Amino acid sequence: MKRADHACGRRRVSALLVGGLFVTTALTEGCGLLFTHGPPANHEQLTSFSCTESRGGPIVDFVVAGLSLVGVLSIAGNPDQYENNTGYTSGQGIASGIAWALVTSISGAVGMDKVNRCLAAKRELAARHAQADSARAQAAAARSVQSVEVWPATVQVTVGDQVQLHAQGVASSGSPIPDLLFTWSSSNEAIASVSKAGLVTANDQGRVVVAATTNGLTGTASIVVVPH
Repeated sequence: MKRADHACGRRRVSALLVGGLFVTTALTEGCGLLFTHGPPANHEQLTSFSCTESRGGPIVDFVVAGLSLVGVLSIAGNPDQYENNTGYTSGQGIASGIAWALVTSISGAVGMDKVNRCLAAKRELAARHAQADSARAQAAAARSVQSVEVWPATVQVTVGDQVQLHAQGVASSGSPIPDLLFTWSSSNEAIASVSKAGLVTANDQGRVVVAATTNGLTGTASIVVVPH
């Protein structure tokens, strides 16, 4: 009698465990689909937005899918016990478990994709904010420029050679203003041309003036090109 009671007890515990797995699946299914949100379609034009940055929901889906497969294996290992305690065939239980596992796996994959897209969009938003802050800082710095200095102020260079010029804005206090953008130009590119970064290339013998301009203010350097 005791052996029968113990066997019955084991069957009931097993049935409860399998049933509990499927109930857990049913209660938590769809975290990735229902509770995880990707970035809005027009997030590139928005200055702020909300989306799901946590991978917790999709991970729950994957865990539940694993539990469902554990339940399937339990049914497959003890089909008679499952049928005696639930009233369903083992085939029905296995099919149900596989279906739950498939649905929650898909939900987890969809949710993980949403989170990844959200995190990427948030990084892009942070980069846009940083770029905007930098532009505002440059604009503020440009407004405070009182003069522009270019160095070396006088250069002699041989035809075919190059020389790098540098420019900086100077505030009314005399202190330099960093990180300004300059437009470079040459008074005669046939003699010496200049790149957007201030690199001068000597093309022919003669003398030119190279200018660096920012916020309407200009600084110059005199370039003398001599033959070989």
